Amino acid sequence: MPETQSRLLMVLAGLPEPVCNHPYVVGGHERFRLDLAWVEPKVALEYDGRWHDEPEQRAKDEARRKEMREADWIIIVIRAPDLYDHPESIVDEVVQALRSRGCVLTPNVSYQRWFQPRGHVA
Repeated sequence: MPETQSRLLMVLAGLPEPVCNHPYVVGGHERFRLDLAWVEPKVALEYDGRWHDEPEQRAKDEARRKEMREADWIIIVIRAPDLYDHPESIVDEVVQALRSRGCVLTPNVSYQRWFQPRGHVA
């Protein structure tokens, strides 16, 4: 499952463990869930699989993300090529987002043992 792989990438990179399927609640009502969230700094990582390409789903995603950004969340959206071909870019983007919210981080590259670009032979 890509969401699980995304979480493992973050943890193996030495980042704080995100909350999985974090409920986004407004006025006491759950509006939706975030794939991965660092709740206090308001940073979320969302994995968009193929079904997010459907026009109706894309419109829902855009509206939801607009609402989140207006509530001061940083939303990072990734897709399969990001996760499987450029994991270092995802780690860098999340590190920058968390640091922009005041998090002190010391990421490491130990994730590279498990997350290498497709076709790369160690």
